[in-house]
Amino acid sequence: MPNSDLDRAISELERTTLELAKSVSHRDPSFAGMLHARNQAALALSRSQFSSASPAHLARLRSVLLLGRQVERSIRKWRQVAVDELAVLASQAGMARAERNPTPAGVILDLNI
Repeated sequence: MPNSDLDRAISELERTTLELAKSVSHRDPSFAGMLHARNQAALALSRSQFSSASPAHLARLRSVLLLGRQVERSIRKWRQVAVDELAVLASQAGMARAERNPTPAGVILDLNI
């Protein structure tokens, strides 16, 4: 019964994509496990037979893939915001350290080992 296999594969991809979307929208930093689960669902889908896929299967799959692309864009945006925030924090920490420990003007490298 290829349709039931296809149904299961699409359902799992749909479930994991929706969970991932929820994790990203809540800025949940523990979404790595859901990324792995979604990748496993996509792998199972790649092994499915599409020759007997109904229009409903294809419509669901198209919707899930569209949502997946939106989630991936959100993850990239979130990652960039996090990197930008870390850069600001590092800059502020550097300025605070410089204010606490004034060093001679000739020192250009601060190493902590």
